[in-house]
Amino acid sequence: MQIKIGTVIKKLRKRDGRTQEEIASRLGVTSQAVSRWEADGGYPDMEIVPNIAGLFGVSIDALFGYDGIDRKKRIDDILSDVSNMIKQNTSNSEIAVLLRNAVAEFPSEERILVELAETLNRQGWSERGGRSYTTDGDEYTRNDSEWNKDNPFWQESINLFTNLLENSRDNKILTRSKQGLINLYRVIGRYDKAVEIAETFPEIYVSKEIMLYKGTDGEEMCKYAQDALMKLLSELKDAVTYIIISRQPKSGDDYISDIERRIEKIYGIIRLFELIYDDGNLGFYHNTVSDIYLWLASMFCDVYSRTGGANGDKNDYLNLSFDCLDKALENAKRFDKLIATGEHKYTAFLVNLAVTDTDKWSASVPTAKNIMNHWHLFDHTKKVLEKDERWQGWIEKATL
Repeated sequence: MQIKIGTVIKKLRKRDGRTQEEIASRLGVTSQAVSRWEADGGYPDMEIVPNIAGLFGVSIDALFGYDGIDRKKRIDDILSDVSNMIKQNTSNSEIAVLLRNAVAEFPSEERILVELAETLNRQGWSERGGRSYTTDGDEYTRNDSEWNKDNPFWQESINLFTNLLENSRDNKILTRSKQGLINLYRVIGRYDKAVEIAETFPEIYVSKEIMLYKGTDGEEMCKYAQDALMKLLSELKDAVTYIIISRQPKSGDDYISDIERRIEKIYGIIRLFELIYDDGNLGFYHNTVSDIYLWLASMFCDVYSRTGGANGDKNDYLNLSFDCLDKALENAKRFDKLIATGEHKYTAFLVNLAVTDTDKWSASVPTAKNIMNHWHLFDHTKKVLEKDERWQGWIEKATL
């Protein structure tokens, strides 16, 4: 697109009988910069692209030489590239560069802006991370808002989401912006803002998924109800996860019993997935179950490292940890095999009308290809596991 914008700027400048010096003066840049643009040796900064369009009295699309069809195709191609990069586990920094260039071309395109905001959110986690802390006398884990609010990626993401929330009329864009802001406000300690936005959403029992099966009958009703069931189970898993991780384990003599109670609840979630997908065909949710087993593996390993074992056999918890690692890997590999294979049909009794498009799945985490770097396998967890001879064998299975 650099060639086209440079050509257009030169054509518009000559149309108006202006010199490069005049254009440079109006835009606050050097005449060398204008000359470089016109010679296709550079590209205007995204911040001044609207000023260039305004100076010549044309739309931004016209400045880039687009007609309606070209513009839509170009944007669709960019978003398709982003989707493929996410599936291929491309770094968030690389995706952000692509999207920033896209914003330079289409400064007001909301689909690109919301993708950039979401990418910056992820980049904030991957490149700087968030902190939390616990204090004596408080069983709950708290976000370290003072540290988290200085994350530059999150601050930029918040600004983008906020602008979209204030200006967009697209319900999908508004929903994605609200979701992003709720998560970001939570980690930086702006719970008042997060709750304020959350209050604008409908309650579960009047959600789209619930209303769809309540508004139909026959096979259509059954299909909608199955879709609702699958999504509700996924959200139930997240709710249980948040409850467990929000509370720090008890100390002293109560530690083992408290951890075992938490582990029992996590296994209960797995049993719910096994109840719904009773033929073993979990489809997309092989990813979810793999994640749960990795979490359990980490918990068992943590208990082992703190206690040296239990119940008379110091290897009990370590054995359970490796068992969970194997099950996590098994589900991750099944998930990997389904990615980008087209339409996948569920076959269990309670979900046998449901289908999913595997081409739209994100292959981010946890898949067999990157399972060793999953966030549940913290460094201190790996340090315990790698002392056991089974760890190297598990790594070899994960890299096949």
